[in-house]
Amino acid sequence: MRGFSLIELMIVVAVLALLLAFGMPALSTWAVDARIRSVAESLQNGLRLAQSSALQRNRIGVFTLTEATPSWQATPSANGINWYVRTLPLAGSDEAGSTRASDFYIEGNAVSSQSGISVSDGPAQLCFSPLGVQTTASGSYGSLDVSCSVRNPATYKVSSGVPGSRSMNVLVYPGGRVRMCDPSKPLSSETPYGC
Repeated sequence: MRGFSLIELMIVVAVLALLLAFGMPALSTWAVDARIRSVAESLQNGLRLAQSSALQRNRIGVFTLTEATPSWQATPSANGINWYVRTLPLAGSDEAGSTRASDFYIEGNAVSSQSGISVSDGPAQLCFSPLGVQTTASGSYGSLDVSCSVRNPATYKVSSGVPGSRSMNVLVYPGGRVRMCDPSKPLSSETPYGC
């Protein structure tokens, strides 16, 4: 009868174990990089939502980072990983009443399930005018205090503490351009995804 001997099977198992041992670090780094990109894409989508909401509703759109569960009254936090978008009521109108404050909440996203990922250096709040460009805004709107200033560019750095993993930046320019880039690559015609 033909078949495999015990020695041949042990050699195959040993080779597979070596391949897995060499492949596991690369696989874990790939998984962390995928989580970093997922959070960066979520931030980019939230910023674009705030911008498009400002355009559609003819109001100031506010993108807010928070450590809390996203809601219309969550406390802003510069290093928060969750975000929400809302618009501001028109100044001097009856819309500013606190009973209607929840009417201006658009959407939120809790990405804190992406453990080990951090967002840093960006502003806790970024405001877009009804023209879709960055704008300054400050004041109290119901239970939410707003404090936005124009940054050139506003930069959100998304990273992890895992050695060997990459980081991503989400940039928002004063004119309203929002882009995600890789800070380890220079921006050029060969690397349009670089910073």
